[in-house]
Amino acid sequence: TILKHLANNFCKCISQPQFDSNKCLISNFDNMTPKDATMLLSSIGLASVPTWIRPYNVLSNGEQYRASLAKSISEAKDDEIIFIDEYTSVVDRNVAKAMSNALQKYIRNNNKRIILATCHYDIFEWLRPDWIYDLNKGGVLERGDYLRRPPIELQVYRTTTDTWQRFKKYHYMTQELNSSATCFVFTWQDKAVAFHATLPLPSGTLKNAIRGTRTVVLPDFQGFGIGQKITNFIAGIYVNNGNSYYTKTVNPAFGVYMDKSQLWKATPRNGKVML
Repeated sequence: TILKHLANNFCKCISQPQFDSNKCLISNFDNMTPKDATMLLSSIGLASVPTWIRPYNVLSNGEQYRASLAKSISEAKDDEIIFIDEYTSVVDRNVAKAMSNALQKYIRNNNKRIILATCHYDIFEWLRPDWIYDLNKGGVLERGDYLRRPPIELQVYRTTTDTWQRFKKYHYMTQELNSSATCFVFTWQDKAVAFHATLPLPSGTLKNAIRGTRTVVLPDFQGFGIGQKITNFIAGIYVNNGNSYYTKTVNPAFGVYMDKSQLWKATPRNGKVML
């Protein structure tokens, strides 16, 4: 009711996005360049290439919700306000937190305007809204941007290549894993959330050099920046042991992070198409 009242008093707002299920998800963002579409989807926590190439109607509830939110954002002009009702009501609470964290960063970085209605309080510290209008407090208007995201404390374990079975379908390139890979699994609150595997560079190349061969964060936990952190962590272990460490990615958001990070140095082939 409140959102309808607000929308009726603004000249411009946007409606519920529609998807063509005869197309893959990324092709529904035809108002953007493919690069911009992948950046938007990654920024909203849909960073999996297999997800991008599936039709909207076969995605999970959490993936569909993020895709709809991304499309609403993509269709909003600079002078329009995005209205979202029942925000995160149909998704797992871990998805809700991850999506809120990713959403607030994208909105702020791109100067978008959005008004969300929700009955959930567990997302406030992840969403950090500029203002909170709380009906349970008599309609008081409070600042929300002072809130700080709770820390995410991951546990890491060495594991066997069998663990890859849980993660492989979410990898963008291949479901295969070298049997000699060194594997790590990361958990949060006793739930497996991410996987990272390494291999030595082939003999005859660089001495004591290690490369990251697989990095996967499960879809429900994409949007927290976990992939970046675990890559840095594992690389740090090897570097502290006297190795050099290499990694590559085709994920645009991850690539932008690596280019900006002071922890990584680009190789001469960085950003070049390899045939």
